[in-house]
Order: sequence, then structure tokens, then C-alpha cells
Amino acid sequence: MANYRPAPGDFPQWRADHAQFNPTTLPLVQSRTHILAYALAGLQRQVREVLHTLVGFRMPATYDTLHALLVGAGKTYPKAQGLDMALAELEDHGLIGWDREANRYDAHPIVRGVVWQLTDATDQQAVYNALAAHFEPMAVPDWLNVEALADLTPAIERYHTLVGLGRYDEAFVLFRDRLGDATFYRLAAHRERIVWLEGLFPDGVEKLPALADAGAQADALSALAQSYEFSGQPGRAMPLYRRHNEIVEHQRDKRNQRIGLVNLGGNIRCFLHHRFFGVIDPPITCQYRQFTAQTSTFRRPGDGESVLCKNYRMLPSRSGAARQRDLSPGCRRLAAGPGVGP
Repeated sequence: MANYRPAPGDFPQWRADHAQFNPTTLPLVQSRTHILAYALAGLQRQVREVLHTLVGFRMPATYDTLHALLVGAGKTYPKAQGLDMALAELEDHGLIGWDREANRYDAHPIVRGVVWQLTDATDQQAVYNALAAHFEPMAVPDWLNVEALADLTPAIERYHTLVGLGRYDEAFVLFRDRLGDATFYRLAAHRERIVWLEGLFPDGVEKLPALADAGAQADALSALAQSYEFSGQPGRAMPLYRRHNEIVEHQRDKRNQRIGLVNLGGNIRCFLHHRFFGVIDPPITCQYRQFTAQTSTFRRPGDGESVLCKNYRMLPSRSGAARQRDLSPGCRRLAAGPGVGP
């Protein structure tokens, strides 16, 4: 367009003269390159470092976090003024957005993906190492007190960086200890869990996760299968449940064999009902199974074992509003009746 001889730089005129042009038919890489070529042109090295760091985050980055990572002796900028100017320039180029109320910065997913792909491997590793070190000492609330994914930001960011560094065993321990219960029982954040857990399968979910311990492999398979099922994808969950069951059977783990068979049976019931009737009847939906788990989990004193007991319809008789107030954010979302995909 810039070199269009009849009207250089005049996009409306160029578009009118090329009405047949459809940018969506371009190969994806070519489209992305065209979109970002102008925006990235002319950025100074330090500004690019800010952008590379920001797109390394899984969630919006607060100004305080960027300041801690990029400002100081031996870092990208010696003073905060340099970071402020870089953020303003990136925002002016349309590469990042600024949530002024929360004072957080984020990039569009396409921008994030393309910029990260254009970042060389050495710089990617440097960003991951810096993020891992920054978030390692930060605590997250007890899972019973979690109200939103933002409450888990330090653990989410550290998990993401550990996966990026190929430290899969550490990443799964972090997921199990600090993210699993909160995202399953409190938030029903299954779409997010799927993205996170699939990162443990660098060779694809058809293969085993890249974990050294067979028990951890089984746990990762089960966790991903549950999130597939409870996000309305029981067909994708089934082979993972089966592989989980094969591992625990080989280990002669009777307790997890029972759990695995129950999970597989419920998933098959959900899958077949949807397959043959086209609609999932509420009493046996994947959401209902998840809802039952969320509304009925408690801890036995002494052994800390998670137990499932009475389901929602068996709770003490109270008004619907009163019962809703007792539910976790994830339960409230499920109680509102979300749709189920194929």
C-alpha cells in the first residue's frame, strides 16, 4: 500500500481499487508478518526487550512487576523513566494495551504469539529465567479463599515459565500443590487448565506427559481428562482416562484404580448420552458431575484426604439465593446453566 503509485499511503483508495483482495486468504504467517512489520519497525533494542519480557507473561503484567524485572543496576533501564517511555511507545504502536485502573499491561494474543516466535531462543530462555526467579518466592492464597485467577498470578506465571524452560516435573508439582484444587473446585477454570496441562505433553496428548515418575504421569493424564470432560469434550477425555487406568493398574494402586474406573464410567455415560441423543440431560451432564464435586468437597480431619459426599440436590433445604451464596465462583458459574459443547 505504501508503494501504491496512484495513491501512495492512501488505504481507502487502495482498498477501493483492490476490492477483490481478502487478507484472510493469506497464509497465517504471512498475514501476521504484514500486520506487525510496520509496528515493530524502528523499535530500539531496550524497547524490544520490554516487549519480549511482557509477551513472556501468561497473564497481564503489573507495572510493579515490570519495574522489578527491568529497572535497576545491570537491567534494561537504570531508572523508571526509561521504562515509562518504552511502555508509552509500545502502546502508541498498538503493540500493548494499558489497563489504567489496574495499572497492568498486556498484548493481544496474536501480537504475543508472533513477537515471541520472532524472539530468539536465548532471549526466550533469559525471559523465562527472570520470570521464574521473580515469582518463585511469592505465595498464593489457600485454595478455599481463591475468588479469581488473578489471585493465582504468581503460581500461574511460574508454572508457565517452568514449562517453557522444559522443567516439566517441577511445573507439575507446582500445578498439583498450588493450582490444581483452586482451578478445579473453586473456579472451574477448565479451559485454562487444558492449556496449562497440555504444555506437559510436548509430543502431543497422544503420548505420555514428559514427567519422570509414572504416578505423576497418571495424575497429569487424569487432570487433563477431567478438564476435557468438564468443558464438554468427553470424547477427548476417554483415551486419557484409559491410559491413566493402565498406569495405576500396572502400579497395583488399588485406590486410584477405583477412582479411575469411576471417572471413566462417568465419562463414557456422558459421551454416549450426548452422542446418541444430541443433548446432554442435566442429571448426567459433565457439568453436573463437576458441580457435584465442587459443592461437596471437604477435608477429613487428620488425613487431609479430599472426599466427595452429598450433591447439590441433597444439600439442606434452603432458599436458592442462600445456597448460591455458599457456592464457590466455579459452582455459581455451573449453577447458572452453561451450555455444553460437542
